Amino acid sequence: NAYVGLMHLIAAGLSVGLNILLIPMFGMQGAAVATLLSYGFLAITMAIPGLKYVGIYPEFLRLPKILLASALMGAVLFFVKPETLIFEFAALGFAAVFYVGMIFVFGVLEKKEIEIIKKIAPAPFHPLLDYFAK
Repeated sequence: NAYVGLMHLIAAGLSVGLNILLIPMFGMQGAAVATLLSYGFLAITMAIPGLKYVGIYPEFLRLPKILLASALMGAVLFFVKPETLIFEFAALGFAAVFYVGMIFVFGVLEKKEIEIIKKIAPAPFHPLLDYFAK
């Protein structure tokens, strides 16, 4: 299939280009990121036609939202520079709460998952969980 060959060529070109760009700056970690991104591109581009043909939408389609929430949490931690151990733990706690909030805001969880969380969450949080379960 021409599409399959084209996507593999684009992924290979992406890998080479990212390696040229990232290895001088980040070394082996840059190579790892380049490989991850090129394989991720290939996985997504190969999955899309298959998903349309079969009509199955797997759980990994929530992954971009999870990655965005993680990136935002990482950005929060990157810009917060605590100077003491107590503030460092406070920043980590804030980042964890921020991440959970972003998971809810981006709609990563399905209604049935929110209902499970509601069973173990304290009663004051139930109206908030009901809001996101809609």
